[in-house]
Amino acid sequence: MIEINTFSSAVDDAIKRSGRPEKLNDLIAFVRTSIRECQVRNYFRNDMIEDSLIATGDVFIWNYPQEFRMLRTVRYPFIDARGDRIYPPEILPGKNQKNKTYYYYGGPGYYVFAGVAANSLIDVSYYRNSRKLPYYAPEDRPAQFDLETNSWLYATASDPDSKTIAREQVSNWLLFNYYDLIVEGALSKLFNIIGDPRSRPTYASYKSLQNDLIANEPSDSLNK
Repeated sequence: MIEINTFSSAVDDAIKRSGRPEKLNDLIAFVRTSIRECQVRNYFRNDMIEDSLIATGDVFIWNYPQEFRMLRTVRYPFIDARGDRIYPPEILPGKNQKNKTYYYYGGPGYYVFAGVAANSLIDVSYYRNSRKLPYYAPEDRPAQFDLETNSWLYATASDPDSKTIAREQVSNWLLFNYYDLIVEGALSKLFNIIGDPRSRPTYASYKSLQNDLIANEPSDSLNK
């Protein structure tokens, strides 16, 4: 089996290509850093989540998920005078909130939605960062992707839900769709800190593949 498209396999490939197994911990960090560097280059559609929140009162505080990055859209269930759904504006705390019924604003780890009602649904869309993935030894990996059969193999998962959880424990869309980009990013960082002459061409390859990501992957502007 040739494993590919997962966090652990990216670390393994970087170790193999660099010939530096003693740099395991560094390469784990460099793979994570490369994922983050690529992800923040744009607001990619693969990172957008749509959800409906259940308000608990007239003012609702949403403690957003750990991987939350940027709120894109908020929609209330109420209808305005023209018969349209209400999209409240973001109004920061202060006098501008005076005499306003519908608005929202954010704080550290939360958003406040004003003008709702208990048990009403608040529709939100937001962008998230990829979760930090652990490195698994080959015998401990919940899931592996086999390049030869172009399919997932699972350690114990057997039903659709458990298979989804296993895949999310080992990979994300950047690792799966742009695997070589992430490996090149990790190698460029390693070669740079150890003074390897491969540093310059590897970095050039990384930036070229990163440009391909921007050109090819669907993304959004923040115009609401």
